[in-house]
Amino acid sequence: MLNVTRVVSLAITVSMALVAVGCQGLPNCSTVAIKETPVEYVLAEYRIGSEAARKTPAEVSETPAYKVERPNIKKVAIRFPDSCHEAGAAAVTGKAGDASGTTIFKSRCGVWLGELERSLSTNGFIVYSSDAVHQLEKQGKSAYVAAAELGADVVIMFNSLEAKDVKAGGLAGTRFLYFKSNENGEELGPLALPETTRSYFRTFIKMRKEPKGAEPVVALAAILDATAILAKPMGTAAAGESIWFYRRSMTTPLKSAGSMRFLFAHVVGNEQWMVAAPNIPAPPEPPPPPPSAEDVSMSSTADVADAYAVERLGLVRESAMDFVGRFAGKSAQ
Repeated sequence: MLNVTRVVSLAITVSMALVAVGCQGLPNCSTVAIKETPVEYVLAEYRIGSEAARKTPAEVSETPAYKVERPNIKKVAIRFPDSCHEAGAAAVTGKAGDASGTTIFKSRCGVWLGELERSLSTNGFIVYSSDAVHQLEKQGKSAYVAAAELGADVVIMFNSLEAKDVKAGGLAGTRFLYFKSNENGEELGPLALPETTRSYFRTFIKMRKEPKGAEPVVALAAILDATAILAKPMGTAAAGESIWFYRRSMTTPLKSAGSMRFLFAHVVGNEQWMVAAPNIPAPPEPPPPPPSAEDVSMSSTADVADAYAVERLGLVRESAMDFVGRFAGKSAQ
């Protein structure tokens, strides 16, 4: 049994809060004034992406040829998935007048390209671009033959390069939690509830968090899957032989994502639940900033077409550094 001792004065407070908040069109939701009787409170928490910060260990496979020849690999060609290539420059520059008819990269693949090339160069490799390999492939040559013509020792075939948005409904770990509470909305311990009550709470919360049916983006995910193939014979290994494999997925939460809490109340003995505003004093207004003798203008180089460009770049950079560090025979960076 919950320890509820709510009396008339507090019950009226709850009723007034309910009238102000409303029932959001839900069935069995009442805003009628509560008579002098105990009230039970439940704090329902919608925890967004409790497993959003997830970085699975990299899956790396090395062949004997890689282990022997790794010190001799100095020149690397990279080959991106076909989905990264398209005709014209408009998709990258945003200016249709720049379209030249040549193969270029889609904007998000371009982020991967920059970070991978930078990290490979930093680790001492000479890098040949994916576009150069792709142009030779259009002449009917295989990727490793094209890489050999460019002068590369190996070609890294990227099977998957993703940097996608993760919405709340599709993120593992997004869940609802229920706690005993009081008129102040305090968390007083976990509470088991019947499915009918939990279903009612979930329905209400979903209506509040998705007023137009659109789920919020709560995290970003990156997936890098690649295979290193010899472009020319090395030792006993033949050209075209796959010598190294890598796959890793990483998910990072957005700072704007978090949890939502709702306080519900009902008269003991009455099954009709009502949403209540917690009786918490408003924080004091912060003092105004001191006058300044100068104005500071802030600017950003982030792509305005991508609302999460800065966060996405950080995730891609971390993924690229880990990939290249392992390919170079170093520990994870």
